Amino acid sequence: RDFPRLFTKLNNIKWQHYIYTTKFSISSSCKKSRIIHSDRVIETTKRSIQKWLAGNPRKKLRLSDFTNEQKILINIDNDHVTVKVDCSGEPNYKRNLRETKAIAPLRENYAYILLAKLTNNFKDTHDNHQLLDPMCGSGTFLSEALEFYSLNDKRDFSYEHFYFLRNLPKILVKDFNLNQKMVFTGVEKNNFLKEFHRQNYNDIQNINFIYEDFFDLKKFMFNTKETIFICNLPYGKRIKTHNEISNFYKKFLTKIAGMKGGVLLPSHYAKQLKLKSTLEFSNGGISVSFCQINPSFNTHP
Repeated sequence: RDFPRLFTKLNNIKWQHYIYTTKFSISSSCKKSRIIHSDRVIETTKRSIQKWLAGNPRKKLRLSDFTNEQKILINIDNDHVTVKVDCSGEPNYKRNLRETKAIAPLRENYAYILLAKLTNNFKDTHDNHQLLDPMCGSGTFLSEALEFYSLNDKRDFSYEHFYFLRNLPKILVKDFNLNQKMVFTGVEKNNFLKEFHRQNYNDIQNINFIYEDFFDLKKFMFNTKETIFICNLPYGKRIKTHNEISNFYKKFLTKIAGMKGGVLLPSHYAKQLKLKSTLEFSNGGISVSFCQINPSFNTHP
């Protein structure tokens, strides 16, 4: 009912079960309560935790950017206080791979889903197939394809550092990759990404980057029977095109004629071009469609 009582209640929480760091992001909400000043709730919570930490210092852990700050929410409703600790941390789509990004990057989890949709989880592919991204940017489609069946062990998660969970045995899962013999090719005309590609893909032998404009490449460079392409085309917003955007799409479709794959583009342009959409969602506030070209490739669309 008042801030001194809130301070005492918070100080009696067994924070050792939940706190592993000294950095916090605290937020609050108040509804139908005597305490209505959310900023003072945040300040009271900070003082209470700092007092608790003074007598209970945390062990120094090797924390990444994903887990070095804990999020705490204080919710007060009808004079009842609920303390919520975020145990997931940063969203799962952040793979801890890309420090450099292209102008309009695609979320990694979106890329994963589109790859699964296009290839039926790579069940319709074989060792001689080449996966091509004609406008690869930072290489999201390529990195997700390369690690499609790999464990996500390149980042940590907040729950792993909670003290009452740290001693739980880890579940061992066999790490395997069905795509070890596939060839992965990314075409990118922006040379500023060249160093980023070198740092992140240097040790991978079956990946190749071509720093040219895809439209300038000769078609015989790719075996149309064995190449599968997947591309997040420009939407005409953040990435501008030399031609009017609908003409750009038509030019692209002409360039990849005879090849099999999938393209992501704004939904109204997909309808104009009479492309069959297999998946629609909002990306960056724009309604987009994933359309399969030569759909006979995927026997399980």
